[in-house]
Amino acid sequence: MQTAQSHPQQPKRDVMSLAKGYFTGAKRAAGAFIIFSIGSSLYSKYKAWQDYVTLPPAFYLELDLEQQVLVERASSNPYALLTSGLHQLELQQLIQVLHTAKQDARVRGLLAVLGGRENFGGMAQLQELRNALLDFRVHAKGRAPVFAYSNVFGEGGMNGTGVYYLASAADKVFMPPTSMLSLLGFESTQVFVRGLLDKLKVQPEVFRREEYKAALAPLMGTGFDPAHRENVTSLLKSLYDQVVSGIASARRLSPQQVEAAVNAAPLLPATASSLGLLDGLLYRDQVEQQLLAQLPPAVQQQLEQARSRPPPATPAALLSAQLAGPRVSMQRYSVATQWAEKSASLTGSSSSSSTTPPAAAAADPSNPTQHSAAGLTVPPAAVQQQQQQQQQQAGSRWIQAQLQSQPCVAVITAAGPIMQAGSGSPGAGGEGMVESHKLVRVLRAMRENPQVRAVVLRINSPGGSAVASDMIGREVKLMREAGKPVVACMGDVAASGGYYIAAPANKILAQPGTITGSIGVLAARIKVKEALGEYGVTSDTVQLGDNASWASGFHTLTPQQQQMVEGMMDATYDSFLSEVAAGRGMSKEAVRELAKGRVWSGQQAVEAGLVDELGGVSRAVELAKQLAGLPEEPSATQTVEWPPRRVPPLLLLLKSSGALPGSTDQPAVSATAGAAAAAAAAAAARLSEAADAAAGIAAAALVMLHESSNNPSLAIVTCIGVAVLAVNALYAASVLWQLVGVVEWGIRKSLQRFVGMAVVQHAPAERLQLQRAEGQGCGRAAAGASSGCKDVDCSAAADSGKP
Repeated sequence: MQTAQSHPQQPKRDVMSLAKGYFTGAKRAAGAFIIFSIGSSLYSKYKAWQDYVTLPPAFYLELDLEQQVLVERASSNPYALLTSGLHQLELQQLIQVLHTAKQDARVRGLLAVLGGRENFGGMAQLQELRNALLDFRVHAKGRAPVFAYSNVFGEGGMNGTGVYYLASAADKVFMPPTSMLSLLGFESTQVFVRGLLDKLKVQPEVFRREEYKAALAPLMGTGFDPAHRENVTSLLKSLYDQVVSGIASARRLSPQQVEAAVNAAPLLPATASSLGLLDGLLYRDQVEQQLLAQLPPAVQQQLEQARSRPPPATPAALLSAQLAGPRVSMQRYSVATQWAEKSASLTGSSSSSSTTPPAAAAADPSNPTQHSAAGLTVPPAAVQQQQQQQQQQAGSRWIQAQLQSQPCVAVITAAGPIMQAGSGSPGAGGEGMVESHKLVRVLRAMRENPQVRAVVLRINSPGGSAVASDMIGREVKLMREAGKPVVACMGDVAASGGYYIAAPANKILAQPGTITGSIGVLAARIKVKEALGEYGVTSDTVQLGDNASWASGFHTLTPQQQQMVEGMMDATYDSFLSEVAAGRGMSKEAVRELAKGRVWSGQQAVEAGLVDELGGVSRAVELAKQLAGLPEEPSATQTVEWPPRRVPPLLLLLKSSGALPGSTDQPAVSATAGAAAAAAAAAAARLSEAADAAAGIAAAALVMLHESSNNPSLAIVTCIGVAVLAVNALYAASVLWQLVGVVEWGIRKSLQRFVGMAVVQHAPAERLQLQRAEGQGCGRAAAGASSGCKDVDCSAAADSGKP
């Protein structure tokens, strides 16, 4: 009986062994597929990277400020770094790109696509970018015309004065024929809430030094007081005159013609064109066609040949064709030039942006190759030996450049309200706050570092804590006393505490539209006891100390406490005046006439003596080198930045190209055909993302690791990228593994129905129990079959691990 039942089991075990072999092979094939997919994606990504950093022989640059926001410093928030932060364009980085492009003979034009006013900062930021465009226009004249285009300069009542002021720096300005030019001028509307506070019985108490200190004016009255109105009118008049004169000069108009256009705005396109404000009513594609006409005839012929070819069949071929086209974005140009410079530093060859041809180099008597070129006889062995030495030295030249002690100019950015400590979370425009304890520590480190010879303090702050400002100002004075010059460079605003930290510097620079001054002191408290009492909210206080509750909103100041506050205000104000007088070399009385809380434009501040000259960061670095006695050649000194650059260009490339995967839901794998298909799709998608991430990060690893020595943020970003790669690769592998398990489960079910038993992979102990059961005649299985047991029940028992 046992022998009769044992014969049918033999083919079943053979089928089970065969199925196990298939399953094992499938899992190995899945692993090989993962490795092959990542390898092939790495190769394709490498080729795409080479196409990206290889620029065409002639092209025009595209500055897209329609979808990007111009900021002083990009946000350091990790979430913003990988999402909205990628749409931020740093002002100084853009200016550096324009400085490089103006000397590049391959650049045959520049198209600035401008968006709304909300995409830009203040007037000083617009002026600094405008000056860079004018500089590019002058140096590239006759080779690379500058075109500016905008869909609309102020739509639906929005003011387009600032954006058009920027566009006027171009050779030609265009807009569509159905648009609008809102050259409206300037206005300042202040909302006053004192009437509302009186109705609510909320009592504000404001202490200020002096009458022009109007930051809390909305709490003090129902309209402009005479001093406040005078200050605002003077400031707007200064900005208005700067814009009118700038547009008139760039458009070859008289100031009276520009003022007439302002008073007639908003203007229809045809009217604006007749007034000399526009050069044509064209759409963006038509403007691009005009730029293409500036390219050399040979390049235009190549473009015509490319258009006559059939369209690319694959996405990779389409991307390659687009990259070979005549349009190069500022982002791509920045990455490509950085890549070329770093590749040249690694190989020891000259950068492609070098302006000195090899033939112009002076003859070196000690160079055998030059002797040979001059007709002198040089033994071939000596030439070969020297070439080998040069190749050996080229590999370590970059390391030697990093180790050598070059003098440095440190550019330190102080952006945001000045506080003693804060959360450091970034605000609008990627700017957070100036934490005095951090900035003081950095300034002290720069002062004690012998390699740092000068400091440029970039200030974009409306002020804040008097104590925090004094701590920073103290370090600036110590830096100056240590013999290291400090040049303060103001951005959109450097007022109150922002001017306080700039006052001790050797030189102060600003843009004409910078908002500065506001030398004064302000304090306030709000009494809410009576207002809350109207709603039944009461308070009671227990205090030890006569002045323990003087700052509470539920306490009324006594005459003695009011006198104490006034004394504190006088002392702080007197200290402010003394610091400015000492820093600017003026008498305290002269400073007080300029102070009183009055706000000045940068142009007015230069005339008043509060600012030395007009200029941006580039001019500040140049001036710092002169004061420190450093050579002006860029290669002779290094420029280091703090805080480190938040969004590296290569990270922008990785994200914009889809190399860094986004977060997606991870579907669970279940034992159904639909779940198997979903698992396969999820595995393929995640595997593709993981491969793309690996390829993108590997392609940029060389450059990012170079910079990580001087920029910790790049090292952190690289580690995050590698972690993302590892997680996605492991997840893709696990999903594929589970997918194989689902397929295995389905095959087992089919084999079970085909051979009448469950095919399982038994552990050694379970296999031994099965053999013993078979040796005993499988009594339980036979009993189950005789009682009508179904195959599915036996399969369930087998799947649960029971013999």
